Amino acid sequence: MFQTSSFKAWKPYAKGAPGEYISSVQYKNIRDIVGRFADSNIGLQSYWHFEDLRSSNELWGKQEAAGDLPVYCGPGIWYDRVEGYIHVRLTHTNLQQAPPQVVNYLGMTDPRNVPMVIAPFGSVPLFVDGAQYVRFHDLVIRGGGHDCVILQTASNIEFSKVIIFAGTYGLRARSTGYLRFTDSAVYGMFAPWGFRDENSLFTYTPRYYDPFLRDAVYNGNPPQIGEERNVARLVTHAAVVPEGSFPFEVFYRPNHDWEIAYSEFTDGHDGVYLTGKNIRFHHNWVDNNNDDAIYVCSPPQGCVSSMTGPLQTRQMQNRSDLQ
Repeated sequence: MFQTSSFKAWKPYAKGAPGEYISSVQYKNIRDIVGRFADSNIGLQSYWHFEDLRSSNELWGKQEAAGDLPVYCGPGIWYDRVEGYIHVRLTHTNLQQAPPQVVNYLGMTDPRNVPMVIAPFGSVPLFVDGAQYVRFHDLVIRGGGHDCVILQTASNIEFSKVIIFAGTYGLRARSTGYLRFTDSAVYGMFAPWGFRDENSLFTYTPRYYDPFLRDAVYNGNPPQIGEERNVARLVTHAAVVPEGSFPFEVFYRPNHDWEIAYSEFTDGHDGVYLTGKNIRFHHNWVDNNNDDAIYVCSPPQGCVSSMTGPLQTRQMQNRSDLQ
């Protein structure tokens, strides 16, 4: 509905902020959501709190006695788990001192005129489970929630000229061998008006806790807090994730014999994780990621991974750097 019948999908929400809309129907028990503009495939912010979605402030606030200031981080969505409605706000951004690579959003503000791809947490467009000798060629895969593509105990799988528009993760693989991923791409959800700090996730501890739920979390005085807190949720964490084993499994074989070449991996928190046996990663473009561009993990004993150039990496800046 959000892509093909956008005018029917939304209605104005009088109780919200200016420019806020709500889904015309309820979507109960879908846990969480992620989304993109359907035409440009630019990601929507997936807000942790409605306070941030509705804020007029765009600068990372300093902590005050009542908690951190809400901050609007660009067009995004928020899922009301209690009522089951999806909220959206496409208000323009107005960052005056942003670095050159950050672009303000100046597009349409009425979601009824904007097709979107919104996916529930459990949506997996492509799940290859135990398949062998399969080739995916000349495809665009999108609409994933937590995972867009999952490979599990698969063998002799090839991706050629395939574009994956990631959810929280692009391609996740376990116990998969003889994989070729060439002349393809995994693009994350980070928008050009976003920054690293609002899209980092922090575990709730005495140092990192939810400032908007402080009364529910602490009966007494809350602890002294740092500058970090959760603003986003589920926006792309990594493009490619090769998983290891779990202690409760009855069988396991590490990922093995991969070739990833002549491909692009961009617009996520992290880029590509590499681990396994005989994993070759060469002649790729890894760009515009928040944190780790290439994350090389300890492989099982006796396994060998390699990386060769050319590689390109670039890291995003923090909103808190702006004054």
